[in-house]
Amino acid sequence: GAKGLRTSGGRCNPYVTVEVGQARLRTQVLHNETSPQWDKTFYFHIKDIHDWIHVVVGNDGRGKEDQLGQLMIPLLRVESGEIKEYRLKDKDCLHHTSGIITVQCDLVYNHFRAGVRTLQPRETSVLDQDARFQRKVLLYNIKRLMTFLNPFLRAVQFYQTILSWEDKLLSTFILILYIVSCLYAELWMIFIAIIFVLIVFYVSVFIYGRDKEIYSIAKSRSDEPTRSDSDDISDEELLEDD
Repeated sequence: GAKGLRTSGGRCNPYVTVEVGQARLRTQVLHNETSPQWDKTFYFHIKDIHDWIHVVVGNDGRGKEDQLGQLMIPLLRVESGEIKEYRLKDKDCLHHTSGIITVQCDLVYNHFRAGVRTLQPRETSVLDQDARFQRKVLLYNIKRLMTFLNPFLRAVQFYQTILSWEDKLLSTFILILYIVSCLYAELWMIFIAIIFVLIVFYVSVFIYGRDKEIYSIAKSRSDEPTRSDSDDISDEELLEDD
């Protein structure tokens, strides 16, 4: 339970979320209560004994949620079976705010497994990832998709050029090659041809494209205006005239 909670917008509809590791559970909302009693029991599977119990008291009001306070309890400081009262803190968890919450924790863990888990890297939290729309991320993913599809689009354009007989010599060569391959080709040659096409497209798109970009950057730098020798001479002549 809790007591002494502040009101937000003239109302106090408190609820509690408890987070341990990658798991998060929430109580029901109690309407118009500044001293609520939830009497809820949550069970968590502890993977890292060096983790924290993150308790957040929120206010649910008209579709807008407001945080009344929070609390961080290290698992290593939990005393099983003991009922404790904690002062709530602000969003930065630096200063105390109005409200006291009562928590009882029971912790059971294997000391050997906890020691082994200490040597492993800490898991990154996936619960608080920002799910808002970001234009930069969208453009970056579109660019990655176009880079991936570019070889296939170029292959489609190449096949359209052959079928439309825009280049008669090339189309004739491809036709002869197709007839010869149908008469004498074997199954293993198809895989060799696919690998060859992939290598050609990789070189043309990634390596040649990267060199072309570097060349364009170098050319743009070389085209920057610089002071010529004639300008220096004219400046010296002006100084002598003065």
